[in-house]
Amino acid sequence: MDIKEIADKIVKGEASEQEIRFYQYHLENLMKQHTSDETLLPSDQDLLNKIHLLIERNERKLNASKQWYLPAKIAASVILFITVAWFSINYRNQNLAPTSQRSGASAKQLISYTPGKNKAMLILGDGRTMFLDSIQNGTNTLGNSNVIKNDSSLNYLPVAAGLASNQINTLYTPRGGQYKLTMADGTKVWLNASSSIKFPVQFDKNNRTVTLSGEAYFEVKKKPHQPFLVQLPDGNTVEVLGTHFNIKAYPHEISKTSLMEGKITFRHKERTYLLQPGEEIYADSTHSPAQVLKKFDENQILAWKNGFFHFNNTPVDQVLQEFSRWYNVNIEYRGKLTSKHFDGVISRNINSDELIKMLSYSGLKLTTQKNKIIVE
Repeated sequence: MDIKEIADKIVKGEASEQEIRFYQYHLENLMKQHTSDETLLPSDQDLLNKIHLLIERNERKLNASKQWYLPAKIAASVILFITVAWFSINYRNQNLAPTSQRSGASAKQLISYTPGKNKAMLILGDGRTMFLDSIQNGTNTLGNSNVIKNDSSLNYLPVAAGLASNQINTLYTPRGGQYKLTMADGTKVWLNASSSIKFPVQFDKNNRTVTLSGEAYFEVKKKPHQPFLVQLPDGNTVEVLGTHFNIKAYPHEISKTSLMEGKITFRHKERTYLLQPGEEIYADSTHSPAQVLKKFDENQILAWKNGFFHFNNTPVDQVLQEFSRWYNVNIEYRGKLTSKHFDGVISRNINSDELIKMLSYSGLKLTTQKNKIIVE
């Protein structure tokens, strides 16, 4: 979606619900850090004036019942910011690089890598491997399980009474992939890129245990007498009854578990932590105590699931790591790692060359070569 076109449609009262929600998502997040025209680049003032005139010209035509419409001054500022910047780059304690330094990606022709999509691989308990895009949509029998498959999800049907199965399956999303899984108990899991979840076709009557590597969002079916356990690569375990939460637990990285709804217990080494909604916990494989934060931005945590990158004072190496997983490219550092941090919200559906150009506004020098992005 083109933000400028959507903004124009909103002003004219012609935007669809999907377009309005797309715009609203950007608005809610970007307004937190950009609340006045002073945050805009000086050269953008002419465009700002044009947007003010555009809003004033069409204000009478707007349907007063549209709850998404914004006051003209706020709308103009945000529309301009999104149109010009899309991806806002803020240095901590630094000024924006001069125009002459904001061309790190324009000197050479960039290779454009396509964004990720819905794709995954299923490994059955007997070792057979199936690429899900090669399986026809509809009801299928995979191993000893009946599943409903479509382009973006796999839904396991409950095992019939008397047909017990202890088979363990693994759903794996490669770099550049994502997928949704509904297990036989009704629990829903959204897998981010470069992630895997190992799960039984039929859960044990005493508990429901899965193993996660990577990132996933869970909506666990509530079953008070059958707790749900998520085992992580660093040896930590999350236990729930019925709740919504996100886990980011890539190997060799600090894991982060964020609770949106319900309650969970997090077992780290020999200690147990109880989390309430709105809290998140960080932990690693060492004996260091886990850290519990009392508040987090739910929009930022779930941005990947909703089709966005969302950065908030994020170091450049973490930004590029996200890009690497989603665009299936490697990152090579040839110079000293910059201390820059980034803020912004951007669609995960655009090609990589657009992202690289946005990053170049920070003075970051990026080039592409075969299947990698090079940081000079």
